[in-house]
Amino acid sequence: MYMKIYAIRNDYINDKEILCYLLYFENSKTFYVELIEEIEVNALPIIFGHFKENGKVTIDSYWSKRWVSERIVPRDRQNIAQILRANKLNEYDEFELLKIANGRCAQDDNFITEVTDIPEVVKERQYYKVEDIILFDNLDLLIMFSDKSVRRININCLSKFNDRLTSLFNHKELLNDINVLPGGYGIQFANGVTITDYDLYTASKVIDITYDEIKMFVKTKILNTSEVIEKLDCSRQNVNDLIKREKLTPIKSNFKSTLFINSDIIKRMW
Repeated sequence: MYMKIYAIRNDYINDKEILCYLLYFENSKTFYVELIEEIEVNALPIIFGHFKENGKVTIDSYWSKRWVSERIVPRDRQNIAQILRANKLNEYDEFELLKIANGRCAQDDNFITEVTDIPEVVKERQYYKVEDIILFDNLDLLIMFSDKSVRRININCLSKFNDRLTSLFNHKELLNDINVLPGGYGIQFANGVTITDYDLYTASKVIDITYDEIKMFVKTKILNTSEVIEKLDCSRQNVNDLIKREKLTPIKSNFKSTLFINSDIIKRMW
């Protein structure tokens, strides 16, 4: 994960103090804006004021990108190819266009400057970023957070944060197509439905296990084929034969690798 951090400032507000932070994840080309609690609503870029009034301090990727898009030449500009060539760009890139103009545009006095770090108050929000997720058949979602806690919630309970989620309940393949957003800022389903990390953290219930303990289980209890061969003191052909005869069932198998759970192997040794 490669993240760049920019401060959003204003030419005429309190000696150009930082109003908020723009975070850019380069690999996924995703933007997020982090507000500062002490900054007044009327000092912020207009597009972010509504979020601050409603107690939101993290702006999701959609609205963060909207702010960026409003400050750069649009993709469908008639002479866009000429503009890109003039700026030595091989393709349309929102981030590069934003940097070229230092985030300035004609509609306000805001601009951006690159910084190396974010303040502690913003760093604290990273504690509930999503690290990983597991979705069970009963639609319970197990969520591992960056503060090492593991929490559980049923997906049905998340529809209050995004009512578009209810449209997926009759399409299990779409529910199963779920991923962690860049930077751990929440989760996203196949049709673009997102739930923020903060909503997931506050709505879910902590369970008595940590993410480190889950990783320890995987590390010590999940075996590859070579480890199974060593434990059973047999050949690869023997392992393949056990699988074919359904005497041994992998927990995951593809053309690259086959994984087993240790307890199944132990039973073969009894």
